[in-house]
Amino acid sequence: MKKCKEQVMRGWHLGQCSRNPVRDGYCKQHHPDSVAAREKLQTDKFEQKQKRRHALYIHIKELEAKLEIAQTKIDAVSDIAVNCLSYYHAAYQSDRACKRISNEIKIAIKG
Repeated sequence: MKKCKEQVMRGWHLGQCSRNPVRDGYCKQHHPDSVAAREKLQTDKFEQKQKRRHALYIHIKELEAKLEIAQTKIDAVSDIAVNCLSYYHAAYQSDRACKRISNEIKIAIKG
């Protein structure tokens, strides 16, 4: 009985495929048309995966850019808030100083 023409690994040794030939002396699995179809399918799946990865990479870069802009705006608002607080704190301290001096003057006038 004839066997497939393809040489395959059998453990650590190369040997002939044990399947019966279907077309042109090859079994269904090792026929060049079947091998080419499987390789094309594998290549197409790989290319689709690469396209998805690239699209995700672009999306991540866009999100990182938006995040950087948002962080810049947060930093600016934070600086404004700190400046406002320091201004109001200075005004409050100034107001307290005025009241203290006013009280001292009243005490001095009474005394």
